[in-house]
Amino acid sequence: MAFSVLSKKRLYSLSVSFLLFLSLPSGISQDAVPGKRPYQSFGDLRIAFPGHTRYSNYYRELSLDSARVMVRYEVDGVQYQRETITSFTDQVVMVRLTANRPGQITFNAQLTSPHQDVMIASEAGNCVTLSGVSSLHEGLKGKVEFQGRLTAKNKGGEIACADGILSVEKADEAIIYLLRLISIIIKTLPVIK
Repeated sequence: MAFSVLSKKRLYSLSVSFLLFLSLPSGISQDAVPGKRPYQSFGDLRIAFPGHTRYSNYYRELSLDSARVMVRYEVDGVQYQRETITSFTDQVVMVRLTANRPGQITFNAQLTSPHQDVMIASEAGNCVTLSGVSSLHEGLKGKVEFQGRLTAKNKGGEIACADGILSVEKADEAIIYLLRLISIIIKTLPVIK
């Protein structure tokens, strides 16, 4: 089976885009909000797996019912599996990484954003944060403040966080968590009679 260059690159450098979903309080119509904004990309979670350029037995599965994506492949006789699950309600994305041999999970994860007004930082507790404000749209300044928090839990191996990069080395398993928070600024609209 032939895969596009894009699919091959996604295998060892996963990129997941997240959207800023703007929900208005009940009773307020989108049409009633002056300067309403479109959905905008929150950013990307980029996961690099060193040495995973030569792989075989690639398999990918998507379930829209369970909001789950699974990828399996083999590198140097080790079988790797990556499961990604999303929860819109909880505003979280979880990525579970496993291998059929202990100590084989090694990766570097980082957050990026297309918005100009962002700050990426490492925090105590092996956490990376991406904070910012949505970009200009049709000449109007963005008003959505957002923050993404990236962390992981590992079984075995080492975990570290520095310079906005979350690193796991030689783990048996790792689960990456990305939580997205937004704050929408809406001015009270005058009642028109």
